[in-house]
Amino acid sequence: MVGAAVTGPGDPTLAVQSHMTGVVGIGGAVQAVFSLRCSSESAGKIAAQMLGISPDDLGSQKAAADAVGEVCNIVAGYFTVKIGLGE
Repeated sequence: MVGAAVTGPGDPTLAVQSHMTGVVGIGGAVQAVFSLRCSSESAGKIAAQMLGISPDDLGSQKAAADAVGEVCNIVAGYFTVKIGLGE
């Protein structure tokens, strides 16, 4: 859905600057927390990919928080299905 590769920082000793955090908690028989931290720029790029617009479009920055939250929901939902707790 996002169409981007996930990579880590080139230098693992550098602190990752995150300005946007999305968190989803899973409760029940299995308890877990999924969090996604990224820069505002990355969040805007995620939103742009999901909406099919340019990352420079003002709409991508306005939708950045919603896009990060949606990615968290998708990943957490996929996780619960894979371990047999979906639906």
